[in-house]
Amino acid sequence: MAYGTLAKADTYFENDLSGTWAGYSTPNKNKARETATKQIDRLQLKGEKYQYAPTQTLEFPRTFATMTGVLIFDEDLTNGGVIVPVDVEEASYIQAKFLLDANAGKETASSALLAGKTSVSIGSTSESFDKSLSPVDIKTGISKQAMNILEKYILAAW
Repeated sequence: MAYGTLAKADTYFENDLSGTWAGYSTPNKNKARETATKQIDRLQLKGEKYQYAPTQTLEFPRTFATMTGVLIFDEDLTNGGVIVPVDVEEASYIQAKFLLDANAGKETASSALLAGKTSVSIGSTSESFDKSLSPVDIKTGISKQAMNILEKYILAAW
């Protein structure tokens, strides 16, 4: 199970200047999307799973109580019902690509930081970096680009 669809992810990355998404195999894209979804679902999220869908296996769609009633993060006002927020789907695509890029056979600053390193050496060249400037959230393993999208759904104490 993953947020969004492979077709939507392919469309999302159509104009990606790096072009790396298109170069990955369909099975690897799907594995990365599933892993990204699991990583997102492990976050400490506001609210609870949508309460009227007892068979819902993923954490989105979600609801949370307010002073005026129950708020649903995303409703399909055209067709009725609730849907996974588009930005959650997009964050999952970004995280899936991040995972694929990080595992493409070369050590990057992001993968090194995830491994707890503060520098990368390749041959006679080395690079040191500041963890505070990392493109990845060290605690979650989720790219900062995806985390920036997801932050409105995450509990403040996280």
